[in-house]
Amino acid sequence: MRNILLLFLFSLIIGCNSKKNDTNNLQKHFTDLKEDEYWGIYSAYDNFKFDGQYTKFFSNGTYKDYGWDRYGKKYQTDTLEIKKWKITEDSILYYNYRFKYKVVLINEGAILVSAGNKKVSFMFIKETEKKLRKLDWKLHTDSLKLNNPDEDWYNEMKINQ
Repeated sequence: MRNILLLFLFSLIIGCNSKKNDTNNLQKHFTDLKEDEYWGIYSAYDNFKFDGQYTKFFSNGTYKDYGWDRYGKKYQTDTLEIKKWKITEDSILYYNYRFKYKVVLINEGAILVSAGNKKVSFMFIKETEKKLRKLDWKLHTDSLKLNNPDEDWYNEMKINQ
């Protein structure tokens, strides 16, 4: 009886530890970048105008921000602070543990997050060092509504008739 109890406790400990070490698929998507790839950050605050900020998320729960000077030399910004992040399996992104966002769209080249107001708050677009985005690049904000634009157009047409 004692051996069975010890075997059960041992398998329970092994099972619990293996689940803690597994990363969820969303975290893998954030961290699965090549050496020369970064997430470019586009904020709704300034109509998604690109200001040259790039980030790289690491599987140990930290991230680093990068930029490039006008001569094409990479530098790390804000090196004094250890920046933390995590993403839960229900698509909640904790960014520097001060901010909480919902991931609303994720694909191979982009991640869109929302602060909960039915609008995209940030976009992360995957970019490489060889093809860096030019500063002041803008995206039209109407293309980032979180509902179907065809449906809105159709409903507007019904109202106007």
